[in-house]
Amino acid sequence: MDTFPSKDLPPALSEDLAAALHEGETFSIAPWVRALMAPTAAPAPAVPFPGAADRALALATVWSEAKYNFAYWDKLPGEAWWDGQFQAFLPRIQAAATEQEYWGLLTQFARLLGDGQTGVTLPHHLRLTLKTPPVRVLAVEGRPVVVEGAELPPGTEILAVDGKDVDGLRIHIAETVESSTRHYTEAAVAARILRGPAGTPVNVLARRWDGTEFAVTLHRTGRLPRPPRLEVQTLGAGRLRVAINTMGETEVAAEFHRRFPNFEGVTGLVLDLRRNTGGSTTVAHSILARFLAAPAHSAAVRVRTYVPVIRAWGGSQRWLAMPPDEVAPDNARPGCTGPVAVLSGPFTAGAAEDFLVGFKAAGRGPIVGEPSTGSTGQPLWVPLPGGGAFRVCCKRDTMPDGTDFVGKGIQPDIACAPTIAGIASGRDEPLEAAMRYLDQ
Repeated sequence: MDTFPSKDLPPALSEDLAAALHEGETFSIAPWVRALMAPTAAPAPAVPFPGAADRALALATVWSEAKYNFAYWDKLPGEAWWDGQFQAFLPRIQAAATEQEYWGLLTQFARLLGDGQTGVTLPHHLRLTLKTPPVRVLAVEGRPVVVEGAELPPGTEILAVDGKDVDGLRIHIAETVESSTRHYTEAAVAARILRGPAGTPVNVLARRWDGTEFAVTLHRTGRLPRPPRLEVQTLGAGRLRVAINTMGETEVAAEFHRRFPNFEGVTGLVLDLRRNTGGSTTVAHSILARFLAAPAHSAAVRVRTYVPVIRAWGGSQRWLAMPPDEVAPDNARPGCTGPVAVLSGPFTAGAAEDFLVGFKAAGRGPIVGEPSTGSTGQPLWVPLPGGGAFRVCCKRDTMPDGTDFVGKGIQPDIACAPTIAGIASGRDEPLEAAMRYLDQ
């Protein structure tokens, strides 16, 4: 995470910024950003359960940081609405009797902003108290369905958890999900449907694909191992599936380049970003550059400004508009010139969506599968009393032409969602759709 140090802006930047604010719209800050960045201070130490005054301070911190920094402030009902929500939550958070209740109320308050990059991160010790059994559950055809795990066969539908029908559970869990899109909320709820206190048993009523219902007791020992950051699968006839499962490590791009010093013998490639929740845009663009024959536009960016004197003069909010950067082809390495398709889904977020923006703008091939998360940007992290943090999205990304995709998701060119029947039979239907494109 980076922040601006507390010092005067360079005179030339001050002049450019003042002129842009006077004119009211466009200004490119990109040339100045790197010179102004500096590391942030270490987070505040954890306090198990803050007192009433500190709990009120935490709520006020979320309220004020959103008010001045949230990139989608203009999408909300208004300042009076946000102030009213603060007033409604204040007595509740001051009366919170437990640490869990305190953090739950902060999460609910932040969730009112309706953004996937904006929300409350629990203290580390609380995050460790919640786990799932070692199975992977996705939202398939609107239902929570097992897609991976030794204890339940793929295609198993979850009907009830500890005697509670999943429909009621989903409503409750959705209240804890920070999201800007309905499809991501459904996916996240399914993934958390079996979550609970670490080490505890969970009684599950389930249904096999053949319609038979059965009961089973699982144990919340932790999720399945994370997939490797890069996976390569041979599909036959020179075709490959390359799953890039994170953009959060610089080594991902280096590993991709080592694995593909050239693309000799590759007749078609499926890039799988369905489990990629983001990370670094630099990593995303480094990989994207291997598929470009000409420069491609990346996301356009807008950020809010707050200048007190403009407010005193009765002026309205101003925006700094950063024109889209160009991602240049990687001329230092051989590029991939054959057919390429990219798989996306409801967990494709952040820097993975930045990849999709550039890929789509370049017209390099189709996006196949389901809409992406619809959540990217730059979160600003602010410590909260009790050891957690509030993160607020302070950068507004759009397609290069200004079209919004946050709150909608980047739509696939070839729509194809998995089905319960397909999962039960071991098929990967979106991958099959991508392969059909390669075979054209």
